[in-house]
Amino acid sequence: MQQLQQGVTLQNGKYAIVRVLGQGGFGITYLAEQTTLNRKVAIKEFFIKSLCTRKDSTIVSITETIEQADMVDRYMKKFIKEAQILARFDNPNIVHVQDVFKEKETWYYVMDYVDGRSLESIIREKGHLSEGESLDYIGKIADALKYIHGYNVNHLDIKPSNIMVRSRDNEPILIDFGISKQYDENKNATTTTPSGISEGYSPLEQYKAGGVSVFSPQSDIYALGATLYCMVTGKTPPNATDILNEGVPKLPASISTTISDAITASLQPKRLDRPSSVEAFMSILDNQQRNDERTVIVADNALTARNLQQEAEDYYSKHQVRILTDYGYFKLKKERVKSVIWICSLSSLLLIILLCIKFLGPLNVIGWIILLALSPLALLPGMYLGPMIVGIRDKSLMEQEELKIHQLFIKRYVKEKQQCESRHE
Repeated sequence: MQQLQQGVTLQNGKYAIVRVLGQGGFGITYLAEQTTLNRKVAIKEFFIKSLCTRKDSTIVSITETIEQADMVDRYMKKFIKEAQILARFDNPNIVHVQDVFKEKETWYYVMDYVDGRSLESIIREKGHLSEGESLDYIGKIADALKYIHGYNVNHLDIKPSNIMVRSRDNEPILIDFGISKQYDENKNATTTTPSGISEGYSPLEQYKAGGVSVFSPQSDIYALGATLYCMVTGKTPPNATDILNEGVPKLPASISTTISDAITASLQPKRLDRPSSVEAFMSILDNQQRNDERTVIVADNALTARNLQQEAEDYYSKHQVRILTDYGYFKLKKERVKSVIWICSLSSLLLIILLCIKFLGPLNVIGWIILLALSPLALLPGMYLGPMIVGIRDKSLMEQEELKIHQLFIKRYVKEKQQCESRHE
């Protein structure tokens, strides 16, 4: 039995083991319940698979030589140091250590439990990630790396399987600092790190006996670029030894130039040929991010304009009569009807005068009296024909006028709405 079984308790019942989350060469990680607070936690146990066994849930060393015993002792100290380092970290994208204790002849540390999936499983499910999603994840992991580099710590095992994506907010969380290394101001290691190689993600210098010997952010930047490669392609990058012989693999044409440039720069076999810092790596991606932001802004503006246009159209349709009245449409039509009535009436009056002169001769007093009596009749054709003429002959003209008013209203509505929204921002 190499693992603690379900129901086993630690710290006098404070923690109860639920199941195994993962196991590596130097430790086992469990899902446990913190019974005092009724919440889930992750507990990492120091356990060297090749040099330890378990008897009645207690760790028993099976070392046969002094060198093996010394190695177990060194790695145990490194395990405790790892817990102490993680406990100091306060970054939203780095797993946080809550407690560390010795029990059952070994050491344990308690971490926040990240309820979610590994980035590796997400990539496997989707085939690959979009550039936008990849940049979001890589930006947050880069911030986490920048943070730990400020403490002179190299993670040395960045890869999709060591990045958990929390379900509730889709935040990437960097985990597993098992082979991390801390350095002093003179760039000398202060912890002894077990060597570890992740095929496709470890830089060339990590293949050396004893692992990385020179402190440099560039070792983690290699792994960060390799992780970005996996995100956008869905494939594990070639090993560093293959890249040394054959060069950085050519990326698909569908991948943007800036992302290709960032990956190519970070996967250089020689450490000093890579970006010197996380900031330098991210600056290569900056253009892509700015372009994406501009695209989003343009798209949002276009969407807003379309929405406002539709909103204005709907409002116009609902209040067309009132709007046309406010803009003088019906007033204009009324004026035109009056004009036609006067024209028709004057024409009728002139016709009556001509008829009176023809049939009565030169107008005398009686003729003028007759003319005055007949003149109201001149209004009848105008009153009858006026609206008809306006309705028929001016129909196209009035439709044009209505269209102008419609377009003017839409423009003013959209402009005023945008100005109002900008004032509230």
